[in-house]
Amino acid sequence: MLLRRKFLVLIALLAVTVSVNAAAAVWAIVHYQQAIAQPLSGLQLVLENFQIVKRSLGEQHNILARLATGVPTAAIGPDAAPPAHEGPPDLDSIRARQRRLHQQADTRLAFLEHEVPAYKLFAGIGTTANIRSRMDHAHATIDAWFDSLPPESPAAQPDQPSPQLKDALTDLFLLHELIELTEGRILESARVTMDFGALVKRSVVLIISISLLAVATSGFLAFRLITRWVLVPVAQLRTAAARIGAGDFEHRVPVLGSDEIAMLSAEVNHMASMVKALHAERLERERLAAIGQMVRRISHNLRNPLAGIRSLAELSRSELPPHSETRELQERILVTVDRFESWLQQLLNVTKPLALAPRTVELQPWLDGIVEALAPAAQAQSVTLRAETSHAPHTVEIDADHLEQALTALIVNAIEASPSHGEVVLACENGHDGQTWQVSVSDQGPGVPKELHQDIFRPYFTTKPKGNGIGLATVRQVVDQHGGQIAVHTPSEHGNSPPPPAGSVFVLTLPRVSHATLASTGQYGDRGGHDSDHRG
Repeated sequence: MLLRRKFLVLIALLAVTVSVNAAAAVWAIVHYQQAIAQPLSGLQLVLENFQIVKRSLGEQHNILARLATGVPTAAIGPDAAPPAHEGPPDLDSIRARQRRLHQQADTRLAFLEHEVPAYKLFAGIGTTANIRSRMDHAHATIDAWFDSLPPESPAAQPDQPSPQLKDALTDLFLLHELIELTEGRILESARVTMDFGALVKRSVVLIISISLLAVATSGFLAFRLITRWVLVPVAQLRTAAARIGAGDFEHRVPVLGSDEIAMLSAEVNHMASMVKALHAERLERERLAAIGQMVRRISHNLRNPLAGIRSLAELSRSELPPHSETRELQERILVTVDRFESWLQQLLNVTKPLALAPRTVELQPWLDGIVEALAPAAQAQSVTLRAETSHAPHTVEIDADHLEQALTALIVNAIEASPSHGEVVLACENGHDGQTWQVSVSDQGPGVPKELHQDIFRPYFTTKPKGNGIGLATVRQVVDQHGGQIAVHTPSEHGNSPPPPAGSVFVLTLPRVSHATLASTGQYGDRGGHDSDHRG
């Protein structure tokens, strides 16, 4: 499965999760609304029954008040029955009516207590018990008052009201007021509940809306960031892998940031550099192998005729008088044949690895010996050759013979490149890291063009009309085998030398201890290499 599809699957799962949560939130809102609406649905029934109870209590109060005073009194409650105005009161019928009204109120309260759950929720258990207690007390007081009346005296005198009747009237009045207060509290509680429910609903809807908006925004940003941080870099890595696989070793992946993909991009770039170097090294080995095979074939084909020429020259020279002109020509033939034989040997040495034999060498006398040996050649060219070794290390571990050949080749090239009355300097000093030392050869010739700084070390590459391209290649080979580096630069490139011709400076950076010694002691590290050190 493609990475893009995997991320789409994750986003789809996130969307499903959000949808399920939103559906659950909506269900919770509906369920909560129903939970609030269900108690409120019984509110009307509670109020209707309370009205009936209040009418019953008001009518009982009005009947008892008329009996107590003997005159009509104002009825309590909007629907209370008006007092009668004519005829003597019938105690039995009044008592029967009183009991029916009480029974009616008691039946309604019982209905509210047992059949309407919202009643106790809004009125409260304490209020319900208080109403029931006052109703029972008022009924008992009224029955006691009726029982205390003599049959011939149906009502109390206005100026001598019965205490029991006063208590009954007071209980009915307070009971009527308590029910009205309870109705007000129930209505207020219902209003507060509905307001709170509406507020909760609005808050939950707002929270869900904000959550959905945040999830949608987060999903969009996640998709964009995943595309920018993952998909695009992965596509660049795929493109780089394809181009590098096709042979474009110069292609590089943009490295953005410092995360894992950026680290992978840097590693891919490093891999491309390594593949390029290995590819170039393989091509160089193949080229050197082909050149070596050709050189060995040519050397083999030339040595036999040269051996024959040398034998004939030696034989002819031996038969000639000592001061013969022909004898001198034969000796010149022998010298030329030996030189040609030396060239063939040099050609063969370039195509095969060196076998170094490093040893500890005192640097000062060794460098003085090289300068002393090449001084006549410099004088013949009217060139001054001098050494600067005041900052050189005392001893180094090198293959003195091979390194002497390399320095000799550099000094000879510098002498040949320098103009008449020019100067060639062999300088030596300690390295800045304390583990290496440097030796340089500078001249005052025309200098090496910057674009040729790398090519001049390739075998058989030369800029001289009579050169063979072996000298600097041999120097590079010797330096590489020592684990060092060689670089060439023109001081005028950095603006710190006299006007042209400024000459060239060949700098050799070598380890003070050979790689073989470091390997044997376990201290071998990354102390050398084959990259040129272009220093200014």
